[in-house]
Amino acid sequence: MGAVFLEVRVERDIYLTHPQRDFSLTDEAFRIRSVSGSNVLTYKGPKLDPLSKTRVEIEVNVDCLDDTRELFERLGFTPAMEIVKTRRYYRHEDLDVCLDDVEGLGTYVEVEGRGTDIDCVRNRARAILDRLGLKGNERRSYMELLFASRKLPLFTYGLLMDPETLRDRFGLDNVRSTPATVSGVLYDSGRYPVMMDGQGVVMGMLLESDDLPIKMDEMDQFEGHVPGDDSSLYLRKVRTVNMQEGKRCLAWVYLGNVNHPHIEKTVAEENKILSGSWETRKTTP
Repeated sequence: MGAVFLEVRVERDIYLTHPQRDFSLTDEAFRIRSVSGSNVLTYKGPKLDPLSKTRVEIEVNVDCLDDTRELFERLGFTPAMEIVKTRRYYRHEDLDVCLDDVEGLGTYVEVEGRGTDIDCVRNRARAILDRLGLKGNERRSYMELLFASRKLPLFTYGLLMDPETLRDRFGLDNVRSTPATVSGVLYDSGRYPVMMDGQGVVMGMLLESDDLPIKMDEMDQFEGHVPGDDSSLYLRKVRTVNMQEGKRCLAWVYLGNVNHPHIEKTVAEENKILSGSWETRKTTP
């Protein structure tokens, strides 16, 4: 296909979470990339179209990785994940073609171009992938893909806060439960709560257990979530969880799917739980 090999290098990316803004909600990313002693600070804006990972990127070179990381941690940013990959760079005309071997994930091909004509750049990139015989289009970032495969705790705000339910329904005995909160709005559906993204605070418990990952399929079924099905009652998403003393982490959260008829009916002002707590619920009068 005429691509020219340029170089191979190991890239170490440290992704940071914002102290006041949940990047998993805003579809943004903020990272420090280290390559052979050179460091680049990168901001990635939300994706601009539904077919690719096109987004605004702002990059700034920085001298010292450790000092830069400490600076942002003192400002309240928290390291979310470190991703290491071996990237082989090729150039085809003005497009970068990258073969990535991502630790803990696998091998991927990424075609990247720059310009203001999004459709033109995307179509040219798609043509290269077609010539390589590669079908499909993975729009999730490496961080999102790793989140989907790694052992994350679960933030729960309803029935799963009950230790008896965890033990009797899922066989989970040794679960570490920590009071925590997540940004969002809670609604009363009658029999169970529904959490939605929004301006507010939802109170619940952060569940941690070595056995939790192998029980996620059962929990998905219990919550009405079918992976990959956008019509599910609930969608399992990664959100930032807040704990005491300013501690934060990333965790799975079951969010109501507004496209489901039952959830659409539930998400009404009169069903909003003002306290943000299912246990002490009181809806809007």
